[in-house]
Amino acid sequence: MKHEFVEIVGFIMVAIFHIVIVIMLMNMLIAMMTISFEAINDDADIEWKVARTRLWLEYIGEGSTLPIPFNLIPSPKWLFFLFIRKKCKGPSEKEINGKDKKRRHFDIRYRALMAKLIARYSKKAAEGEKKK
Repeated sequence: MKHEFVEIVGFIMVAIFHIVIVIMLMNMLIAMMTISFEAINDDADIEWKVARTRLWLEYIGEGSTLPIPFNLIPSPKWLFFLFIRKKCKGPSEKEINGKDKKRRHFDIRYRALMAKLIARYSKKAAEGEKKK
């Protein structure tokens, strides 16, 4: 009893099965990569806005008056520190504590603002996903 025909048919069926499985897995991989790319691409705008806001907040800080190209022009704040602060004595203990309080107050305001911005952009991202 020779089973050559059954062996050949079985071999062909296994080969077709493997080819179909490889094609299906490749299509699934492509679909998953496309979904991941779209999710990252949709969030790119929000990530850019958050990074831009962080940069803007650096310029709003205590020490800086104007952004980089404009800080070459003397500002009233710069003139105040140049002429009036030189004549004053060194900072007293009250001023140092006051600066610490101002810094803590600035940090609290900064954290609150960042929390609001993150919540706002997260909400917009969630609304954008619902629309799709």
